[in-house]
Amino acid sequence: SLISQFKAHVMVDSTLLAASRGILHEEQGIACVLGNHSGSCHYDGTKITEKVLSGGYLLGDEGSSIVLGRMFLSDVVKSMGPADLTVDFYEHFSVSPNKLQDMVYELKEPDLFMADVAIFLKEHKEHQYVKDLVMRNFKSFFVRCVMQYDYKNLPICAVGHMAHDFKDILE
Repeated sequence: SLISQFKAHVMVDSTLLAASRGILHEEQGIACVLGNHSGSCHYDGTKITEKVLSGGYLLGDEGSSIVLGRMFLSDVVKSMGPADLTVDFYEHFSVSPNKLQDMVYELKEPDLFMADVAIFLKEHKEHQYVKDLVMRNFKSFFVRCVMQYDYKNLPICAVGHMAHDFKDILE
């Protein structure tokens, strides 16, 4: 262990607690992590007192890049995405419409591909469709993961690349 090798004190805890302490310091509030995955908690100024389970990318993770990528892919396979963005997507990822679904299901870690799709969408964040998709993703996060707390009376803070990359939509 590091303690025995380096005689160092090592503290290990959750991303949510680190985010809470980093953005709320000693203030009470709601801390949110919006990255490849998502999470939220009520922080009392020293510890997490409530937490909504994320559910992972199959059962939740609303607001995350993986869910954003999944939302876009779902629109693409159903021919519901805008034509210009869909063509760019197929070219960018070198995949054809007939192979997309099979490719996703054959991947060992499809969640990582969905996160890569979100990076592609970030490059097109001025596209109205992308803005609307991100807004839907964030609204779902807010309804399912923030409204379970006393959100009207507490500050809500967010960290993570989704919060940063789409700050203008989140705020």
